[in-house]
Amino acid sequence: MSADERSELVGEWAHSFEEDGDRTLVYRRDDYPFPPARRPREALRLEPDGGARVGRVGPADRREWTSGRWGVDGGRLVLDHGDVFDIVALAPDRLELGRPDQPGQGDDR
Repeated sequence: MSADERSELVGEWAHSFEEDGDRTLVYRRDDYPFPPARRPREALRLEPDGGARVGRVGPADRREWTSGRWGVDGGRLVLDHGDVFDIVALAPDRLELGRPDQPGQGDDR
């Protein structure tokens, strides 16, 4: 992944679960005009210095943020919380992630 592509990852991304595929998760910039949802959206905040915040839905139905670090290893987004995702597609307003342990579209599994 080039430095330009890495810099495109920086910012806040919210999970656009309506767009998820069978094996992929779609994230949009947090200012994207999402349709109303009954629950808060999970989010990733990726800082230029490698800091990361992961927002997951907590018991009070609000995002609870966990701090950590992020990096890119080949074509994978690695969070030090133990999450590793394949970067399937990256555009300025859309990030599509796949789990490396999930069979790909070309797999027969």
